[in-house]
Amino acid sequence: MDDPRKIVRDFRELLPDYAPNPDALLDEEDDRVRRLKTVISHLDDWKRNVIVLYADCGSLRKLGKRLDLSHSSTRRVVEEIRQEILDAYYEMVAEEINQQIKTKK
Repeated sequence: MDDPRKIVRDFRELLPDYAPNPDALLDEEDDRVRRLKTVISHLDDWKRNVIVLYADCGSLRKLGKRLDLSHSSTRRVVEEIRQEILDAYYEMVAEEINQQIKTKK
């Protein structure tokens, strides 16, 4: 069995590779953009449309009007989708880190 301290050290060594790079915020070749596009593409049509509309509207109130939902319902829906995106994104990052650790051995 692997030493837990070594696993943590390996993880910490790889973590800077996943830190935000403000110079490449929307660079199509940035791994973060690639991952996010992948995650969003796997959402069902309704959730994907809500997130795209939210980005287009720029506010929950405007989005709620377009979807004919109350502000609180709109906020709840967006938060649920946002959490689903974050969970899938971080799962993808964790899988990539695990692969890098395995190939490093």
